[in-house]
Amino acid sequence: MKIIVMFVLLFSFSYSNEALTHSSHKHEKVEATEDVAISKARKSVKILVGEEKLENSWNDAKLLSAEKKQIKGKTEWLVKFENIEVSDSKKKVLYVFLNKYGQYLAANFTGK
Repeated sequence: MKIIVMFVLLFSFSYSNEALTHSSHKHEKVEATEDVAISKARKSVKILVGEEKLENSWNDAKLLSAEKKQIKGKTEWLVKFENIEVSDSKKKVLYVFLNKYGQYLAANFTGK
């Protein structure tokens, strides 16, 4: 009886391991849509505020645009936000760069 139980357990573990590895399943990256890029850019701004790299007022910044651009031969999202509460005119617009999949790359006030 112990042998049968051991065999069943061994078979169950090996079968479940194959199911978990899903060898025929591929993980393909999907390019971000405009809505996804905007959402991820907003989340990036909130993270920068949380890290105290931006003032709290950036959480309420107005979306100016979101567009795909070719930068150094790569497709990236450039999402622009405006914060009217900032007194320095050179820092009223924040440019958030994301890769084509929506992953944060950088943010700055120059757009470069």
